[in-house]
Amino acid sequence: MNILPMRVPGVHAAFAALLASLGIIAPASAANFTFNGQQANADTNHWNAAIWQPGSVTPSAGNTYELLVNTATATRLRSPNGTTGSGGTGAAGQTFTFPGDSLTLNGAGFTTGTTSTELRFKASFDSTTFNFPGVGGNPGLILNGGILNDGDDRILTLSGSIRTNPGTVSSIDPGGQAVTDIGPLRGFIFTANLTGSGDISLDYGHDFGSAAPALQIDSTNLNFTGDWIVNAGWLKGVGANSLGFGDITLTGLQNAATLDVDYDLLNPTGSLVLQGTNTKLVVDQNLTFAAVNINGTQLAAGLYTAAQLNASFDANIVDGGTGTVRVIPEPSTALAALLGGVTILVRRRRTLS
Repeated sequence: MNILPMRVPGVHAAFAALLASLGIIAPASAANFTFNGQQANADTNHWNAAIWQPGSVTPSAGNTYELLVNTATATRLRSPNGTTGSGGTGAAGQTFTFPGDSLTLNGAGFTTGTTSTELRFKASFDSTTFNFPGVGGNPGLILNGGILNDGDDRILTLSGSIRTNPGTVSSIDPGGQAVTDIGPLRGFIFTANLTGSGDISLDYGHDFGSAAPALQIDSTNLNFTGDWIVNAGWLKGVGANSLGFGDITLTGLQNAATLDVDYDLLNPTGSLVLQGTNTKLVVDQNLTFAAVNINGTQLAAGLYTAAQLNASFDANIVDGGTGTVRVIPEPSTALAALLGGVTILVRRRRTLS
């Protein structure tokens, strides 16, 4: 039997995949398509448009897609907004799945310039989910320093699989580029699994006390080791180990910042830093870190109740907490102490003998 060429012109992708599964044609190798333009706000301007290069094609399964930095004009890709004109149903509760195998966002994290790429989520209707399932266990959304922006007054859900690349800082931006852009109706819920060691910053998010957090992580993320940097907004970890095992720093540089954890967090190698008095911690669970610094004060190793912390750092601790914060020695220190105890025990035994 003759094997047809790897790419079969005119054959629909799904039909080609079927033929490949039957051994009639060889599967096509994946190609990487890119975009570095700026989509304007319109029903037909979204990731399914024929904007991907080379060839000005629409995205399809079996290929990967990437946003490239454009130093002349910020690269901005939009999601479907849910209207019938964008391919949606015009109703609440829609789910939009990125059609390619993966989407990569490049850049330098949050910026008001043109050094990062941005995926701007548009949702004209409530309870919208944007899904990045990935293929073969690989992530569907790859953050390599780009920006995720909520472009409407909606709380959006991101599902699937997200990876942050090492050595990068990617931004979750529910608001915009200034304090005046911050709105309590804009935010993200991540049910997607997080992996990777790249850092994530929360920028221009609304603070604690709104109807919903600026960024809520519901998934369990045992393989996420990147750091969290909260420049503004309410970061809430709901799922067990949802925040992973990196450091958590609240800077409050853009506006008030709050950390709220709904599980007993055990991070024996990570640190928690609350800078200045514009940052707050909700202490209603038992939180364990290797190091904790609150407004310039490094806490000694030990266990601190919410009441004790509130008395010492009233500006930084949300009232009414019932949990604890434990600071434990670095693993090397604990190991040295353990080995020292073993040495003493051996010496005592030798003396007694």
